[in-house]
Amino acid sequence: MSLIFVDLSGDHVADAAALLALRHREDRRAAPILPARYEDPAEVAPVLHALLASEGMHGVAALQGGQLLGFLCGSPVLRPPDYLFAGFVQPRSGDIPDAGYALAPGGITNAAIEDATATVNEPDQDGNREDDYGVNLILTFDGIDTFNELASACKHRESPCDAGLAAIALDQVVLMAPRVADEEFSRFDIQISGDIDEETANSMVAALTTAPLPRGLEFSE
Repeated sequence: MSLIFVDLSGDHVADAAALLALRHREDRRAAPILPARYEDPAEVAPVLHALLASEGMHGVAALQGGQLLGFLCGSPVLRPPDYLFAGFVQPRSGDIPDAGYALAPGGITNAAIEDATATVNEPDQDGNREDDYGVNLILTFDGIDTFNELASACKHRESPCDAGLAAIALDQVVLMAPRVADEEFSRFDIQISGDIDEETANSMVAALTTAPLPRGLEFSE
């Protein structure tokens, strides 16, 4: 599925704010002094609205299957010949503000997940009914296309899924890394299973339906 680049507009702000909030959360891991409130997309959205409304600001959004994967915005800068650092920058350059860019995490995020529910499967061979739980997923129409591209790569052990595993991660902690069993799925027939107890199943449902899901559903190399 190819990327589509369009002008960044107010219609993209909600999704862009979610991506920027995720980026800020990662930034605060390295610099905890940064304000925590901008981990909330609701706090970030007004910043982006003000940024887009500022004079000379232009932006571009990268979309795939209707999902925002990243954005970049900036404004042109014309430096005078006597500018102090004229020898180090181009006379015509651009300024990208701190809040002017963000990328989606790898794999798919929970924006592609329409529903997630815990379920009890048929008994397996180990005789332990406590670990026969699973999580059924329903993906969006756009989400299943992206998922199947990645599932095909996993089935054939191709980049970016050389190990054939889909890592489900929350805040950089891998909850589970099940093997992808097929290369194509319908959006209703995806299940996460394999020695999962009830507590783990419920934890995964909570993680997969958290908005936004940091690091999303990633495919392991």
